[in-house]
Amino acid sequence: MIKAIREQFWYTRSFIKKYSSQVLLGTIVTILFALAGNFLLSKLPKSKPTYRVGLIGQYTTSQLPQTILNLINGGLTTFNESQEVIPNLSEKWQIDQQNNTYTFELKPDLRWSDGSQVQLKDIKISFPGVSVEMVEPNSISFKLPSKFSPFPSLLNFPLISSKGKVIGDFDIRIKQKSSGVVTQILLESPEKKITFNFYSTAKQAITAYKLGQIDLVANVPTSQDGDLARFGK
Repeated sequence: MIKAIREQFWYTRSFIKKYSSQVLLGTIVTILFALAGNFLLSKLPKSKPTYRVGLIGQYTTSQLPQTILNLINGGLTTFNESQEVIPNLSEKWQIDQQNNTYTFELKPDLRWSDGSQVQLKDIKISFPGVSVEMVEPNSISFKLPSKFSPFPSLLNFPLISSKGKVIGDFDIRIKQKSSGVVTQILLESPEKKITFNFYSTAKQAITAYKLGQIDLVANVPTSQDGDLARFGK
């Protein structure tokens, strides 16, 4: 037994002595590859949390659901807790009653979702039957065909640039039918992605939920809520 152990020891020592340089080189190469691999993995983009939400109803870009408007928070106006209209991206607005004109002064140093500074010439905005004018240096004027006092409450939809950017943290991509009805909206920030899929009926949305195409239905009617509860809402 001792003889066998001694022979194994001498054999191992002879092997190491003969191939020590190759063993050392192999060890160094292995360590270098491991370090390089860890470095490359650290540089790979990390996957963002992705949420898939179903919404029921038909919407256009000028009439988006409040759920999305609250996330983007990119309109000239918004609502306070008492549902009163207050400035949002605008600092204030003035009303010319005689000419049915509303002029909104933008807050300074607003930035698009890509970090570039907002300039009036980049803003893309239209309103059916309303004349829109960019007033330098920092205002947007809306001339209505007739008096309509609730008009500021309609301006809570996000301002969009000619490149499709919105003001704030989210990038927004919108898919529409030829009729202008929105079918999908993708919101993406540096931290997360949220996909909103639109369904004409609650039944369609619930079916998509059951099939695993969406993670939740945000505005399911109370009468249909039991269907989701049975499937782990």
